[in-house]
Amino acid sequence: MPKGGKPFSKELAEAKFELQEGVCAACGEPLYKNSRTKGKPRAWHAHHIQNLTIDQSIENCAVVCINGDDGGCHIAFAHLGNTQGPTMPKEEFKFLWSERARRWKSKKANDFPLGVKAHLRDESGTVVWVEPPILYVLKDPEE
Repeated sequence: MPKGGKPFSKELAEAKFELQEGVCAACGEPLYKNSRTKGKPRAWHAHHIQNLTIDQSIENCAVVCINGDDGGCHIAFAHLGNTQGPTMPKEEFKFLWSERARRWKSKKANDFPLGVKAHLRDESGTVVWVEPPILYVLKDPEE
């Protein structure tokens, strides 16, 4: 993210962490939900995929690991080794959405305030984030 850029909100970052089921979007390694400081075990960062900090949507967010001498996947992969240069295209993130994560365009999304992290059970599964008209949910494995 460019210096002075706006980070994702804690709520959005944690919702994306859940939708990725706690793995790095680049390498697939498991991360610890409460470990967001470089140097802590399995630490992670909410990365702006398109390097546009004005796009604060969950679609522009990738949770990536930040440990290692090279800055982990955040620097080495997502920023292509250079934080001042271009960023990795969205298509290259192999673990951007978990197998259970689903996105639906839905009129029901309008029943929630924008950017709500909600744990509501209904026929859709567990809703973890809403950006009308899209519901982001984790489906039950048996469905």
